[in-house]
Amino acid sequence: MSQKRLLRCDQKRDVSHLLLQCDFALKDGVQLHHDVTRFAAILRKLALLLMANGAVFWASHAETCLRAVENSDTWGLRRFKEMFGGTGSLNDLVLQRDGSPLLQENDELRALLDEAWILADELARREL
Repeated sequence: MSQKRLLRCDQKRDVSHLLLQCDFALKDGVQLHHDVTRFAAILRKLALLLMANGAVFWASHAETCLRAVENSDTWGLRRFKEMFGGTGSLNDLVLQRDGSPLLQENDELRALLDEAWILADELARREL
């Protein structure tokens, strides 16, 4: 079974008669589309925030998605979106310390999750 790949800079797609121009990041010699690079950066920040606040389980999942995305594998997008389904999902996570919610960290978490979700959805629609 072949893996689907995310957009690369050498693959331009016509979307609503506009050609996506590629800003890119180089990862192991592969030029990633700027939206893929943005998504990877958000996943990296998310994993660091989760790890720093004791959510090791979710940090590990975010890092796994990050590795896949950096390798241009759409599995990382699908897996990220799957982390939001059902009770006990990433969407239900509240970062806390000594039983008290961490307000600033939770605000940052929600902002990262919202941004990542929107970008993952956009990328999934353009999946090759």
